Amino acid sequence: MLQKKTNCFQFRKHSILLAFFAIVLSSQVFAQQASAIVSRPPLSTIANVQVSLRKSVPGFPPPFFNAQFPTSSSGVATFTQTFAQLGGNGNYEVYARAVNNTRFGYLNGVSSLDLVFTSRHILGTQILSPFHQMCADINGSETISTADVVISRQLILGITDNFGVDPIGVVLRPSWLFWSENATNLADLNSLKTNEINAAGGTGFFLKQNVTSISNLSNIPIIAGKLGDVNSSSTPVALIENTSPFKNAVATSRTSKAFDNDLNLKNGEEVKINVSLLDNQKTIAWQWGAKFDANNLEVVKIEGVESENFYHNKEANTVTALNFVPQGHFSDSKCLTITLKAKKDISSLSNLIQFDNELIETVAYDVDQNADNDAFSYEVVKNTSNSISISPNPFKENLNLSLPNFEGEAKMSMFDATGRAVLSKTITSSQSTIDTDLGNLSSGVYFISIMLPNGDRVQQKLVKQ
Repeated sequence: MLQKKTNCFQFRKHSILLAFFAIVLSSQVFAQQASAIVSRPPLSTIANVQVSLRKSVPGFPPPFFNAQFPTSSSGVATFTQTFAQLGGNGNYEVYARAVNNTRFGYLNGVSSLDLVFTSRHILGTQILSPFHQMCADINGSETISTADVVISRQLILGITDNFGVDPIGVVLRPSWLFWSENATNLADLNSLKTNEINAAGGTGFFLKQNVTSISNLSNIPIIAGKLGDVNSSSTPVALIENTSPFKNAVATSRTSKAFDNDLNLKNGEEVKINVSLLDNQKTIAWQWGAKFDANNLEVVKIEGVESENFYHNKEANTVTALNFVPQGHFSDSKCLTITLKAKKDISSLSNLIQFDNELIETVAYDVDQNADNDAFSYEVVKNTSNSISISPNPFKENLNLSLPNFEGEAKMSMFDATGRAVLSKTITSSQSTIDTDLGNLSSGVYFISIMLPNGDRVQQKLVKQ
């Protein structure tokens, strides 16, 4: 009988100990903290992403998440709530967001090189990876089209500061998107749009899963993608910075070599700046921009680049331009020509033209995707066509032509109202002032054209009395 009591006591003792250890182990498990890790394929982890976790509560919309926790430099966000505090077993939702609605937040990693790769995908010559396809679908249409190219181009040029509103037209499209590692195509990603919108304008996703162990909430994988960046060149730290993401400053030697020359522009005279590539045979994309001193210079004309590929901000007196070729390389080295008019007498353009990285990164990309900030050459040509004067007008017999100094021969032609040539003359550089006897012409309307050796041309309507 005593032996039975002893065995019974030992059994109860062991049972109590087992229960105690079970309680301890259970409390340790429930005391563990959940975590999430945010990364961008293939290896980059993303810092400064706000991540929230909560147990699903029927009837509560997404904004009722627990406190947000930022990811560290290693991309990990650790939640302070224990498993027990979160509610134990059940369905959980995780939400990631990165809010940077500045222009630089959107522009981070987006360049003319991305336009090359997106265009190649559209043409079918180089298909983007599923991950980069999701980054290329800027307007959220579940397709990649020229509409996405247009949005990126306008952002790079500074025409817009963001990617516009989502397809439903409720909130701005985000600069970064986050999704589950199970999302493998555009439909998977864009099926999350409704959840994004409901989440108070956030830029994240929901991962809903049934959790029976804290291990299911350890290092929850979250994939991060920068919209518009199809070659993963964006800088993650720019998630929270409101400054320019451009890493390279424009070399000052470029301006000094081209613009320090003595021009001696008079008020109202014009000058042309020809911007060219140093090596067009290797270049597949370029972007360029400059700010002109509004007190001294007026931008008159921009030539050599298609209208959709440049932006003249008249208020800021800036010009931005870009170009790209989906296949091969540029066949011509010329990028664009800008005509400027002096608002006062100017000795040189030095310090009057600024290459500002806050405006756009001036850079060219070669066939190997290498970036070169010093890939441009500059030629400054004084526009002499506005220095040609023809008087009097109307005239009776004689015309007086005053020409600027030039080398070579200029051509002068005159036509009547029907287009018939009535005069053709060659002018040498020694003839700065010319008196032409036209008394034999009938009264009426005429047109005179003078072409200088440098290509400058002046055309004027004249009336013969």
